[in-house]
Amino acid sequence: SIDAPTPEALRAIDRPIFEDFWERYQRCIAALAEKPQRTVFRLTLVRGYNMTDLANYAGLVRQGQPDFIEVKGVTYCGNASSGADGELTMKHVPYHWEVIQFCQQLCAEANRLTQDSYQLACEHEHSCCVLIAHRKF
Repeated sequence: SIDAPTPEALRAIDRPIFEDFWERYQRCIAALAEKPQRTVFRLTLVRGYNMTDLANYAGLVRQGQPDFIEVKGVTYCGNASSGADGELTMKHVPYHWEVIQFCQQLCAEANRLTQDSYQLACEHEHSCCVLIAHRKF
């Protein structure tokens, strides 16, 4: 899971227990680039937490070189503590069009860094999910 593009955002959304959480995160992403099998980044978008800073997301894509990027909007399952503002509510659930827009922008940013390698492959509106694939597929 690629939950956030910066150490500050990752701390806010994941509330990590290890002080070296960002270094661990970076090592995991770098390890994906070395894998011979197909790899995937999974992003769960939470409005107000991790739907900005596309340039840094694109940098993570360049670093990890995933074959696929699965992007979905967070699923609301009732109020839950989310840290900074206390409650995760329906206002944090992105619409499908917002997920598509995020993915289009992510592809554009990533393609600037990866020689035009990524494109939208498919979507499922009811699940609020979009798949980005490397062009080799």
